[in-house]
Amino acid sequence: MALAFITFAGITGDSADFELDIGSNRFYTYKIGKKITTLNGLKVVDERVYESPFLPGPDLQVVGYKFPVQIPIRLFSNQAPYIQIFSYYDKNKKSPAVSNIVHVYPLLNIGDDLFLEKSLSGDCMEAQKFQKSVFWQNGCQNTCRVCSFSFMEDSKGYDRFREHIIKAARIISPSTPTQLNHPAGEQYRHSDNNDFIVRLIASIQSATQNGDKKRFIPLYPPHSLSKFCSYSKRPQGFVKNYYTPVKKRNYYPDLGFMGNMNQGSPLMSSDARIQIFTQILMTYLRFIQMFADNPDKLVHVLEEVIGKKYFSYPTQSTNQKSGVLTSNSRIPGSLFEQFVWKISSALVYMDRTFAFSHSINQPGSSIVIEKGSSVSVNGKPKFVYSGKESILFSVHLNINSGLEKEKRTRVIIYLVIKEPIQNEAILQKKYFRKDVVEKSEWELDLTPQEISKLPKNRDLLVVLRFSYLGPGNTVIEGGTDTYPVFIANEYFFKSIGSKVGDPIPLTNRNKYRNFWNKIWEGGGITKKRWKIEVNTKYYIYFRYDLSTNGRVETRIMQAQQDPDSDREMTIEGMMKSGLEVSPDELNNLMLVLGKGSFLEDARLNCLKTDEMSGDYNSEAQTFIKLKGKAHETGIIWTYPEICLYECILYKIDEITSNGLVTRVSEEKVIFPKLVSIHFVGEKTENSASFIDEKPESAKSGSDNIKTENMVQSSKIQGYKQIFDIIVELRPVCLSPIMNQE
Repeated sequence: MALAFITFAGITGDSADFELDIGSNRFYTYKIGKKITTLNGLKVVDERVYESPFLPGPDLQVVGYKFPVQIPIRLFSNQAPYIQIFSYYDKNKKSPAVSNIVHVYPLLNIGDDLFLEKSLSGDCMEAQKFQKSVFWQNGCQNTCRVCSFSFMEDSKGYDRFREHIIKAARIISPSTPTQLNHPAGEQYRHSDNNDFIVRLIASIQSATQNGDKKRFIPLYPPHSLSKFCSYSKRPQGFVKNYYTPVKKRNYYPDLGFMGNMNQGSPLMSSDARIQIFTQILMTYLRFIQMFADNPDKLVHVLEEVIGKKYFSYPTQSTNQKSGVLTSNSRIPGSLFEQFVWKISSALVYMDRTFAFSHSINQPGSSIVIEKGSSVSVNGKPKFVYSGKESILFSVHLNINSGLEKEKRTRVIIYLVIKEPIQNEAILQKKYFRKDVVEKSEWELDLTPQEISKLPKNRDLLVVLRFSYLGPGNTVIEGGTDTYPVFIANEYFFKSIGSKVGDPIPLTNRNKYRNFWNKIWEGGGITKKRWKIEVNTKYYIYFRYDLSTNGRVETRIMQAQQDPDSDREMTIEGMMKSGLEVSPDELNNLMLVLGKGSFLEDARLNCLKTDEMSGDYNSEAQTFIKLKGKAHETGIIWTYPEICLYECILYKIDEITSNGLVTRVSEEKVIFPKLVSIHFVGEKTENSASFIDEKPESAKSGSDNIKTENMVQSSKIQGYKQIFDIIVELRPVCLSPIMNQE
């Protein structure tokens, strides 16, 4: 009996899989076309783009026998998606039979097993600068990158922070970890400073665990940390010549130490150890999420439990004793602002300790940068300099130690500009002068060419140190000073203001393609059913260093499967994916929406800051369930809703002759922000098997879900929507993953 029947089975690699039944006929051919027309009462493919030659069928011609056929997927397109077979008894076209027509969707990679890393295709390279009138006239062009996870969620608990404290403690005293592990050990001598350290750690633990500023939970008894202060204040000569071995493994690489780690380091005095340990603790507090939104919570805890006197900025006399930074006055502002200054001090001090260890106890030698007037940014004083002008730093130098009166010497000042947290040097410069007397003033300049190499709208740290020729032409390392600066061109970011209007869902898949992400796709053909049930996390990661969005790979932690299940494969467990969002793409979005105004580079660049990252980094979490039958394919999409917000910028109005900004004014601009995520589940409508299941409702395990909405958002032909879950984005602390050697 002559037959012609075709069933679509899925896509494997570069081929579309079909099952054919031609009955007793021996040959067949297939045709691919753009349209379907009716001819003599039969539906046939019209406007053909491809017709195969005569192909032999199986050797066994039995009614009901199906055989597999693979056809290159490149033969199909969105314009020509239809395929039909014609079978014959011989090549003279005897006993013809015409099959049903199957619609193939080449846009989607529909594998025969459940698989992941499938997303809307896009260029992996950076999109070039474009003319907005051409690029955006028909909506968003697909320039989205495909990327792996380049970030991680910071730990919110105390355990990880405790590890940082212990690792930092090794810097101060190699025996500290031993004492921490044996709190009932030897009773060491107590001191006020030692008691301060214990209470500091305890107060941090209390705040990070429950946020209750009145509760005091001792972490370690005082004797367990007394090794920090077990050394008395030895005479300067003894401390100067006393060195202890240093091992690389005792130092935590995140602190960014410089210099030869195999050199010795001087034994620090009690005051120095207390100060540096305090500064290290403050460095890590920056990365604790609960204080990112409300830093005053920590301030209140420390003010109540410890008191303010331990957190004043080091004075000139303290610096001469311990070698810590030079300053003649307290830093204005709140306690938390002083912590920020101390973070910079800690990094410089540690740099000095290892790179120029013998200079720590050089009494009477100092270098001081003359601080200018500050500008208040979000309640914090910043020393803002213009990135378009030359910059001059006024420096006071004192090198009277070891020199006879009126003696002149040679001096080299080293200027280094660093990124304060990673402690990475961005720019280095030397200034040389002969015949320098014991007290002198210097003007250190940075040219516009040098300033152009510095990152803008970032907190930077200027580090100064100097060396000079002492008695016997010996090279003596002098003191060190630091100066936190902020360089901006014309505008810089202040804060995010109020919301403007209602949320806008980006439902059009083609128009907002760069914000859509296919986080999962799968199906099966060898068994009756397939299923996916996963707790899903979806991250939004603000990437101000890139000009295009990036679809983050999907990862699944899968629970153990039931081997006796009749399903081909069941995915149960946890799934995570995300979207790297570029401010350039958000700016382009304003053109498509027709709301607000497109920001030019001067205003847009000042939004590319860590402060904006803290406001935009977020996550959505929900439970997803999707299942299907043989020859069905499931897809899970995500797309966002946005809100427009006022962003408050500072405009530079007045600059001094040395490049320091002294007056600014506020300016408001409108900029979009992602506020929620839609999780959309879709499944194929198989035209060959005529399966028509009722939609399944997706369950949710998250309190953030607002509603389930069956809005058909840019529905793909041949697919039906199963669910649309809307989840509100919540702030999350994300940090980049550093390459580990």
